[in-house]
Amino acid sequence: MRNVSTTRVAFGIIAALRITAPARAESPNTSDDLEAIGLEMERASRLPVAERESALQSLSARMNQVLKKSEGSNKTAAQFLYGEIRFLSGDRSKAIEMYRRAEKEGGRYADDAAFAAVIALEGREGDAAAAAAWLEWEKKYPKSPLRGEALVARSWNALRRDALDETKRLLDQIDKQS
Repeated sequence: MRNVSTTRVAFGIIAALRITAPARAESPNTSDDLEAIGLEMERASRLPVAERESALQSLSARMNQVLKKSEGSNKTAAQFLYGEIRFLSGDRSKAIEMYRRAEKEGGRYADDAAFAAVIALEGREGDAAAAAAWLEWEKKYPKSPLRGEALVARSWNALRRDALDETKRLLDQIDKQS
């Protein structure tokens, strides 16, 4: 399962930086770099598979440079965006690492970064590992606006594990919240 909202969050973080972040002399183009790379990532994700990997590798190299000069909320946005690029490249381990770094930086997008990390973990280590990670995510972010999406993700996870009683319980919980 891949949630499109994580890519939207990456763009949302970048947009918020452009509106709220004061210009810094030491890294004047970081927000512009992030925006350009984000747009190129979106284009690259639509390329045929044969062309996509080289485009994403190029973006990864650029992100390494952006990460070196990023600070504060720009760094958080860069880590999240780099996680998205690595996820699209199939490098779940690096994606998880970058999402966790973005989460550790905190801020209002920490729950989004943690959510993306669990999705990447599900792809790398499978449903059993992700089931435990979803529970941990819910305990850590009980008031997150992504809670409903996490319940849906947990339902799919339980269904794939053939845990039908758990699936029913989660779907009932979703029904009660709607």
